[in-house]
Amino acid sequence: MDPGHVKLIDSNMATLVRELELTSNFYRVLQDKNVFTDEHVKKIKGESTSVQRKTKLIKLLKSRGPHVFHLFCDCLMETGQTMLERTLRNNVDALTDGPEETKEEDLLHARARQLDQHIERNLREENAILVQKVREMETELRERVRAHENELFYVRRERDEAISDRNRAAQDVESLLTEREKLLEENELLRAQKDVVVTALGITEATAALEKVENSIKEKSREAASKKRPKMTIIKFDNF
Repeated sequence: MDPGHVKLIDSNMATLVRELELTSNFYRVLQDKNVFTDEHVKKIKGESTSVQRKTKLIKLLKSRGPHVFHLFCDCLMETGQTMLERTLRNNVDALTDGPEETKEEDLLHARARQLDQHIERNLREENAILVQKVREMETELRERVRAHENELFYVRRERDEAISDRNRAAQDVESLLTEREKLLEENELLRAQKDVVVTALGITEATAALEKVENSIKEKSREAASKKRPKMTIIKFDNF
């Protein structure tokens, strides 16, 4: 890039960093007009923050050919960033080689470099803070995941124990029902045996009573017969 254009870019560094919009369409137009190559765009997009990407773009822009300044302004105009485009183009006319203006431009250039260094320093500090925050978030997230996994382990274990208890209870109920059926069957069998015994006892008692009655009748019959039998008188005759 032409040295005068480099000074102009440096003098408007803060404005560019603040107002430049890095859209996908802007990247495409920059490539279409050969302001940047694919490799340049990858380097720009590889930066972690918006300010870093803009700073990277400006550095790469200043390292390009002598006609890149006007092509860059054309890209700004084509993508609707007309305020930046006018600011840069209007300041081009003010560029002169006079000693006083050159001294002032050098001063502006020095200030721009200081601003660039300040921005880079702030970016490094911000990156360090962001890295620390990300690490803290990762640590907290890992702890939460670990706590969740532990809680999930205990919940699953309690669930498995509850299922096991339920299965054992179901087996116990089934065993009790089976035992109950056996007891009912045994009870029915005992009742049947009892009925048989009762019937048998009834028959025995009836037989005994009948025998008793028969014996009583026989005894009475003998007594009656003995009473009715006549006494026989024995007459003894002497021999003649």
